[in-house]
Amino acid sequence: MPYGPGPAGPAPGPGPAPAASDNNNAGPRLMLGYISDQQKEERLKDDQAEEAAERNENLYGDLEIQKTDSQDEIKRAYRKMALKNHPDRGGDAAKFQQIGKAFRILSNPRAKKVYDDTYKPGIFA
Repeated sequence: MPYGPGPAGPAPGPGPAPAASDNNNAGPRLMLGYISDQQKEERLKDDQAEEAAERNENLYGDLEIQKTDSQDEIKRAYRKMALKNHPDRGGDAAKFQQIGKAFRILSNPRAKKVYDDTYKPGIFA
């Protein structure tokens, strides 16, 4: 049995090019200004980092780490603090959420840089 196009011939092409007035109907990846889900997530983390810095939240203090600690040390501190403060283990739910927020920001190098550049202890308080 030979491989290739069937009796009807080759598969139809992409069709006619859209008219100039149809540019608004282009697929999402063809539009200028398209933002992928990953880019949206990065921007959200950046915004959260900036907001935390402006509210003078000491994320390093929440995780009990230093600014110079590595990503592995940040992850280790998060796990330790999450276990210690988990609501199912008798911890405070608000503190647990703050620890999660601190980890989300500080574990992302880009969001961490935004936080570090924006956070100024004592200025916004």
